[in-house]
Amino acid sequence: MDKSSRIEWIDLAKGICMILVVIGHFPELLIWLEGGHDYDPTLLCRMPLYFMLSGLFFKTYSGIIPFLKKKFNHLLFPYISLLVIGHVCAFLYSAPNWFLFTLFITNVIGYGILSFTQWIFRGEISTRMHYISLLATSILIAYIGYSCHIDQGISSLLISKHVCFCESALMGLPFFMGGYIIRQSTGFISVAQGVKMRDIAIALLCMVSVLLVSWIYDWADISYHNSFVPTLLAGAVGAMGFLILARQIGRIPVISYLGRYSIIVLTTHMIIINAVRMCVNTLFGADHPQWHALPMIVVVILAEMPVIALFRRYLPYLFAQKELLK
Repeated sequence: MDKSSRIEWIDLAKGICMILVVIGHFPELLIWLEGGHDYDPTLLCRMPLYFMLSGLFFKTYSGIIPFLKKKFNHLLFPYISLLVIGHVCAFLYSAPNWFLFTLFITNVIGYGILSFTQWIFRGEISTRMHYISLLATSILIAYIGYSCHIDQGISSLLISKHVCFCESALMGLPFFMGGYIIRQSTGFISVAQGVKMRDIAIALLCMVSVLLVSWIYDWADISYHNSFVPTLLAGAVGAMGFLILARQIGRIPVISYLGRYSIIVLTTHMIIINAVRMCVNTLFGADHPQWHALPMIVVVILAEMPVIALFRRYLPYLFAQKELLK
């Protein structure tokens, strides 16, 4: 999407997602806020939200070759490049980069599902039934990914790690396809006409529901590989809640800026977090109170501003700001 046709609330939704990702990497804060419970409610909706946002703008382009070129430029090339950089310089390694590979696999599978269903039905099925078949197929594939979870004991091997990433790609498929169906079947993507208290109430209810699910099941028992149905439902409800809220608000400058360049934030925030932790540990010692996490989160978010500006200008191909393959 070019600059003139950007939808601002989409950037806001992506920015909210990135802030949830940053917060999720401060487990000491979450445990402290939840009275010692070791669970992360942000995990239930932050990645489903990003999958759904990606699905909202999913396109097949003019065929498989143009499609793969786009996804290579936007996802696979940044992932491979950053993986190599991280292995050359350990300090620049960022674990969240895995999501770029995962989202690439989800896009490829989504392309396959959409192409297959369009071919198999060949116009002999209603649009509604087509959407139902897309969603049902994606849920079935997600369940296969959930059921085939490999032994984490060998997750240190490069191949097994990427198998795990593929499993996550399968688990994210229903959210991704749900976003595509929402875009194709509703006017949700259009700019909201004024603030509606009803929609804000629905959004807040969705988010409270996710918090309740995470509290009931506790982090020890619920994850994308341990509880299929609760996780799927909580992820969908939480993601929709944040989408509805972002659509009503429209734009928040700093957060929307983070969302506009979400790939840069996604791939650099852990490096910044580690640097901030190192500074805090040096100044205050490693045994600092959990409430130190709040100002640390603010520092990380503010530090992303110059990082985004720097990488946009000097490393545009590495962070999907320009296309390598035409």
